[in-house]
Amino acid sequence: MLVLSNDEVGQLLTMQDCINSLEKMYLDYGNDKALLTQRMDNLSPNSTPDAYYAFKHMGGTWPAEGIQALRLNSDVITHPVMEGKVRRVKQPLANGRWVGLVMLFSTETGQLLAMFPDGVMQHIRVGAANGIALKHLAREDATTLALIGSGWQAETQLMAALAVRDFKEVRVYSPRKESRENFVANVKPMYTSANIQVAETAEECVADADVIMSSTSAMVPVIQPEWVKPGMHISCIKTYEM
Repeated sequence: MLVLSNDEVGQLLTMQDCINSLEKMYLDYGNDKALLTQRMDNLSPNSTPDAYYAFKHMGGTWPAEGIQALRLNSDVITHPVMEGKVRRVKQPLANGRWVGLVMLFSTETGQLLAMFPDGVMQHIRVGAANGIALKHLAREDATTLALIGSGWQAETQLMAALAVRDFKEVRVYSPRKESRENFVANVKPMYTSANIQVAETAEECVADADVIMSSTSAMVPVIQPEWVKPGMHISCIKTYEM
């Protein structure tokens, strides 16, 4: 059995590798050649103020690769309000860590093949999923990207977008000025082919953009209807939850 750490997953899995694998899996799933296990969430109270416990499991079977995957998450969740929007935030209360695990099984023998934390893997996977959508659905002449959010997930959203399209301009906005400025300062040296800039307002960020990617923990809509223009591609890492 292969046991990997988050660091090892990050060294082994590239964004392009993830995009290539997910594209094949999505094609198989669309042709009824792969199965997804329904996500289940068990929520219960706990002793942490303004928080609750959440246990989640999901998975899928990919016969073409002989793999069954199972993901488990054991989380303490809070819902802080930022800029008037309710957010979903996992608290790292397990000695400063989050608790998420992925296990891979062989569909040929039933053997447990691999086990690793879900942190870096799901980080890359979420970015890759939206990157695939952008690759196939956005206009071929799209050159301006508006990225709303500057947290952990925003990094791989940008990585995936630049892996599939040649954006010339990228604007980044998030409510906290320090956060968006630090994000841009960190990613600029990594992607010199694009002009990556901080936007001071959300409206400035999305003005005349060809693509809007929302990467926030907000549980309410972030992209406003008046921002949407004909031919614009839009993606989001989270669905609207009532």
